[in-house]
Amino acid sequence: TAFSQSLCTSASSSSGNSNSGTSSDGSSSNIDGTFSVDSDVSCIGQADGVFLASRYCNVFHRCVSGSRRDFRCPRATNTPYDLWWNQQTQQCDWP
Repeated sequence: TAFSQSLCTSASSSSGNSNSGTSSDGSSSNIDGTFSVDSDVSCIGQADGVFLASRYCNVFHRCVSGSRRDFRCPRATNTPYDLWWNQQTQQCDWP
């Protein structure tokens, strides 16, 4: 299923995504059901379990054993858009 991502900044990604399921907004769904997004955020040198903000407001990353895992904030129940990642509180929140 396709969904939209809210671009927080005008920064462009320097890394490409070779998944054949990549959509025009930089996201892809893998065969195993995991979610990934085209991003230049790296977990190299980051502590295990750290949360990092994305250039997309409704996406955040978590570092696990040096690898980046991408997550999308849930859709708000009473609005037609997703919640946004709040780096200060480390949770998805109202925009």
